[in-house]
Amino acid sequence: MTSTTHKQRQNQGQNQGQNQGQNQGQDLGRGRGQDQGQDRGQKQGQLHLHTPFSDGEITLDLLLAAPYDFVAISDHDTMEGISTYGQLEQITGIEVIPAVEITCQFEGKKLHVLSYWPDQSSQEFKGALAKFRYDRSTRTQETISLLSQNGFDISMDDFSKYGKLIVKNNIAHEVYQKPKNRARLEKEGITSESAFKKTYLTPGSKVYPELKRPDATKILPLSKGVLVLAHPGRNLKLGAEDYLVKKLIDQIGIVGVESGSRHHAPEQNVHYYNLARSLGLITVQSGDVHRTDQINSNIETYSALAKLKRAKEVSRRGTTPYAPSNNYAAQNSLACTAEGLF
Repeated sequence: MTSTTHKQRQNQGQNQGQNQGQNQGQDLGRGRGQDQGQDRGQKQGQLHLHTPFSDGEITLDLLLAAPYDFVAISDHDTMEGISTYGQLEQITGIEVIPAVEITCQFEGKKLHVLSYWPDQSSQEFKGALAKFRYDRSTRTQETISLLSQNGFDISMDDFSKYGKLIVKNNIAHEVYQKPKNRARLEKEGITSESAFKKTYLTPGSKVYPELKRPDATKILPLSKGVLVLAHPGRNLKLGAEDYLVKKLIDQIGIVGVESGSRHHAPEQNVHYYNLARSLGLITVQSGDVHRTDQINSNIETYSALAKLKRAKEVSRRGTTPYAPSNNYAAQNSLACTAEGLF
């Protein structure tokens, strides 16, 4: 496929992506209505997307038909898919940004942090990711075994069709779709997959073992990437835990916030956009794409990617990031402000 074909495909999908973003409250929720005029005509793409290398269903073929000029391959806790999906750049001209979504713990809160251009050569970083994937896989197998022991019709064989990462949504779906399980759950007053998750797949449940997540202050510095806090509205209490974002800047050196997310309510998008701006952080919009029906969700303009690229260059020209003792976050913010990055 030539880059000309890609351009034709991009033109066909561009209006659809823009319209869907507006329907989701993009201008208000992102807080960027005043910038829309200068964004028109820019390249567009997706800065948060998952493939079968973790829990997504977005294959290479699906990306060939997507209205993207660029895409960040950001699977959960693995960089395995980056080289495979990097072929897109040579085949179609779609720019592929290597990334990884890192699961971690910070001051008692579960967080997801996107690392763009992570160090793919670091054995220490890859080892830390592999250990957590192993621990999470073990917990998944234990959960399914415990559900079976507690009378549910479920086994690991039911999950052969999924990617390398099995998540709570997958478990809930496989349990609830079976008539025997559904009949039992309805007697317990559980009438949906969501209700099943809240009852059985939450901390403290006898069939859902605890999972120790990596310490953010240890694993994030190992990535040596440009760090962006993903969908904070899913993990932080609105307003009450804003101080944790400031701590992530001071202690770890995050440079951005995914302020526009399909997971957020409009008021959350507005709140985290304003918070990011007040802290001098880059604001990013994304669809956190896992399924085909999300491909056109929260498409981002190239201007956001350009800011992330400039942050990468600033960090590599300056002091070594991710070492709190060298006050990188403050220095990086000053340098980026001087260059008009934010």
